[in-house]
Amino acid sequence: MGWPLQRLLGVGARVCVLGEFRSHSETGDTNAAIAAKLHEWKRDQQGLLARFDLDHDGRLSEAEWEAARAAAARECQTQTLQSSITRESLISEPVNGEPFLIAPLSEAALERREKLFAALYLTLGLVGVVVCAWAIRHAA
Repeated sequence: MGWPLQRLLGVGARVCVLGEFRSHSETGDTNAAIAAKLHEWKRDQQGLLARFDLDHDGRLSEAEWEAARAAAARECQTQTLQSSITRESLISEPVNGEPFLIAPLSEAALERREKLFAALYLTLGLVGVVVCAWAIRHAA
């Protein structure tokens, strides 16, 4: 576990992220949209027959109904292409155990900071070894 430090980031703040990124786009159920469009057209039987009853016999044949389904599909596809797509993105801790980090720094600044900390800890460790060696030598 890392340090649970928290800080509010402003809009447009640059961050460096290590983690798992998942994104999901929602365009809706195309088949449901087609069914709804056909149901809407069925409520206006006169308009449906005027548009798709090619032999003017007062009912839709199988071929005419397929033409209506194809037209509904085209309209739904056009509406989908013209509508905005909802996208949800999520950054989370990786499930494979890799590091998870969100830092309010650029990648280069984060690397510099970590190198500085590594050098500092190495120096402190070496000073500790020297002090221990000096203490052992002078204790005897």
